[in-house]
Amino acid sequence: FRKMDLFSRMQRIEFKAAELVEILKEQEFNYHRASKWMGDHTLFTIQVVVLYVVSIHLIKDFMRERVAFKLTLPIQIWNLAVALMSGVGAAAMTPEYISTWNNRGYDATVCSSREDFFSGTGGVAVFVLTLARLPEFIDTYFIVLRKRPLLFIHWYHHAFTLFISWYGYSNLLPCSRHAIYVNALIHTVMYSYYFLCSLKIQLPSLVARLITIAQIIQFCFIFYAVGHTTVIHYLMGKPCELHDESIVLTWIMDLSYLYLFVDFYLNKYNRKIAKEDEVRAFKRD
Repeated sequence: FRKMDLFSRMQRIEFKAAELVEILKEQEFNYHRASKWMGDHTLFTIQVVVLYVVSIHLIKDFMRERVAFKLTLPIQIWNLAVALMSGVGAAAMTPEYISTWNNRGYDATVCSSREDFFSGTGGVAVFVLTLARLPEFIDTYFIVLRKRPLLFIHWYHHAFTLFISWYGYSNLLPCSRHAIYVNALIHTVMYSYYFLCSLKIQLPSLVARLITIAQIIQFCFIFYAVGHTTVIHYLMGKPCELHDESIVLTWIMDLSYLYLFVDFYLNKYNRKIAKEDEVRAFKRD
């Protein structure tokens, strides 16, 4: 009966838009209400991810024999919007992020004060940035409509991030503050770079390489945060605001992202350097 019930629920997409509007309209942000809303949409994220993965591959096949769209203006607007949203979000989170670390220590940033980070102006920023994981799928549709290479790392990263962000928001995982904050900083720089590129502004190739390195450092930073949380809670037995399933999913997310981004970096940049060295050697000969 449970399988039948799940199957029937999967056929219906439910999105509580009116409740979301009320949450965003409240004068004082209510994390518990926002958390419940996220928790109620766990199935929704799975449905959307399935539709996303299927649709991007269908569109890719559909575009195979067709002329690519340019989409210059929409891409410029999109990149600028994401850069601004990420920058404003990072600025809103900064006071609490730094204050907790300085005044209460690193353990507090990964194990407690969850309510502080998820409340007030910074809490609104966290909620909005978490919601934004859904429209970030637009990135992929730009890729397939423009007939650019669709990499596994790209759509896997978007799909898994949506699910774990919404699921983790509704469960206990204070160490996610590090992932959310650092990611907002990197997105600010990365989408600013994309915006400038979309304006045909020539930037040194080193910039793209440094952004990829920053993403890898981000996952190392998250790896340490999750590892630290795991050690002090499960091995040392210290009290920690933690949800077991969320910590497991975060481990899977971070390790897979770290592997994929390192592999991407090595394939893109090291092979390019090796090829350039071969060309130079050939010319010398």
